[in-house]
Amino acid sequence: MRSSLVEPSGEVMKPLILAVAALLALPASASATILFREDFNGAAGAFPNPAVWRSLNCNGFVAGADCAASRATLNGVGQLKLEVTPNRGAFIGTFAYGTGWPPTGSISAAWSVPFTVTTRLKMPTTIGVWTGIWMMNVDRSVDSGLWELDMAEVRSSLPTLGSCYHHYVTRAGDTQQGGKVDIGGPGDWHTYKMIATSDRTLYTVDGRTCLSVGPVAGRFGLLVTSLAGRAGTWQTNKGPAMTSGSARSWVDYIEVSR
Repeated sequence: MRSSLVEPSGEVMKPLILAVAALLALPASASATILFREDFNGAAGAFPNPAVWRSLNCNGFVAGADCAASRATLNGVGQLKLEVTPNRGAFIGTFAYGTGWPPTGSISAAWSVPFTVTTRLKMPTTIGVWTGIWMMNVDRSVDSGLWELDMAEVRSSLPTLGSCYHHYVTRAGDTQQGGKVDIGGPGDWHTYKMIATSDRTLYTVDGRTCLSVGPVAGRFGLLVTSLAGRAGTWQTNKGPAMTSGSARSWVDYIEVSR
């Protein structure tokens, strides 16, 4: 007995077969490979993993500020605490920032393009604090040109804005591009991401584009800093100085993947 269902014609079946074949030919989406992950686990008050991080002195980087006895410590529940007073800040890195370019000394961790860096950061509500998570070349000089990738450069005096900056430094000077994203009120956690590929560098805040610029090259190490705005310096060109008290920024994690 012949079925009452209408059989599809060859004209109908052919596109269906082609569509299925095209789907089968698509490569499976590969999961990212984690190159580095810091969850800041450890005892409260301890310095983060000394096999990776070093405490950096910011004398000369910020005139008069003391970072030699770093204020970057663990809080005991998986977060990095960056404590700032008007004259003391926190500055840590995976290499010896400030020892020349390329920097001298050991480099505990650095990565070449392509890579993605993701971090989760919470700023204080105290006015005058400047906190940043950034990367810099560890294998290039100003003669060849080097990049500074400020994926999170946040000021507590601009509490509704998440900021990112992209620098290219040569003997002729520093070429800078920047962007901002409205993140609402102060005191919340926000996710910053930087994606460096062979054709562009993309900065996002909470999944929204902060800046999209050209590609970078070389190997990059990590730096984390939190400093007080000081009157009459570049730190306060967009906000007031911190004059008293103390304030804390928090970093939940930093991940580098490819």
